[in-house]
Amino acid sequence: MAKPGELTFGMRVEDLVTGFSGIITGRTEYINGYVQWLIRPPVDKDGKPIDGLWIDEIQLHVLPGGGQFERQPTPGGDRRDSPSTSYQRG
Repeated sequence: MAKPGELTFGMRVEDLVTGFSGIITGRTEYINGYVQWLIRPPVDKDGKPIDGLWIDEIQLHVLPGGGQFERQPTPGGDRRDSPSTSYQRG
């Protein structure tokens, strides 16, 4: 089980409840302090991306050799087709 502050983006982790594993690519923290991490698994057997899952921080375990991958930001990320988050009122 991961301790608060132990996890960071790019780590390879596993959900202790379901066995789901992948790389940490997102984090959310709620007003009550509840923290979840977005875990993205490798591609499937056909090379297609698999949807990630939001998993509670206390359920995650860092896998052996699951150190941090170097972040390589791409402008717009993998959601370049998403609408802009900045809107103007007319």
